[in-house]
Amino acid sequence: MKEFMSKFCQPVTCLFDIGRKDIDGRSIDQYLPWLRQTLEIFPELIVYHDGSCRDIATNNFIEIDKSEYISAEYIDAVSIVISQMSPSAKEDITFKTPLYSLVQYSKFSLLNKAKELTKAKSYLWVDAGISRFLTNDNTKKLLQINSETAISSGLEFIFEIDLRRNFDFSKLSIKKAVPGTCKRIFSGTSFWVQSSRVTDLHIAVNQRMKEWINLGIWDNEQVLLRSIMPFSDSIEYVLQRNLPTGSVARNLLSENFRVHKFRNNLIRNALSR
Repeated sequence: MKEFMSKFCQPVTCLFDIGRKDIDGRSIDQYLPWLRQTLEIFPELIVYHDGSCRDIATNNFIEIDKSEYISAEYIDAVSIVISQMSPSAKEDITFKTPLYSLVQYSKFSLLNKAKELTKAKSYLWVDAGISRFLTNDNTKKLLQINSETAISSGLEFIFEIDLRRNFDFSKLSIKKAVPGTCKRIFSGTSFWVQSSRVTDLHIAVNQRMKEWINLGIWDNEQVLLRSIMPFSDSIEYVLQRNLPTGSVARNLLSENFRVHKFRNNLIRNALSR
């Protein structure tokens, strides 16, 4: 078993080949350069892969059998569900192949796996291609410093939220995301979890995923995340505003990182209405 040094934050990602080129033309070969650039931003990144990254693999690359995290049972069950649904977002890749969203859900179990390998106090998930949305002008030191600040402030999670066109002013509430719409309020491009809550989040996502299958409904991670939020009273909600996705990673690499407790309370209340 690989050993990793203890740190305030361990970044993690994965890259699996799901045959996306045949669905929307985006091949695994497009992701590899993005991943290389992501490694420049996060040089200590743990990368789980299915063999797709052998040509660029370093010590922090871990090859796994993705069937351990995306079982044939789920693939078959989700295939049936999406074939019987009439989603409003039927052209989204979410409803073209069950592997797309199932790989998204594997993020949470892979974070749990990373927790078993490391002694980090928190974990930052970043999608392999997040370098498209970030700049490489900050040092990894800021990730550790800001994660320490987040932990000392009592934060358990940091998630990106997009309030544009998602706030109901008449009810002072944040809209729901209905399965089948692919409605994006929360993002899974990057998110931060304190070590003690990694397993809880993994279990919650897995339970909701199974509930959806049993109900004959389906959608991707952004809809599922909205369905379980607020998951905790100790979440920092990073507003995406007009920036690209990846706001959580961007914030944790910023010299201006701070915790907005009053705003977080307002958003939590609006999510609960």
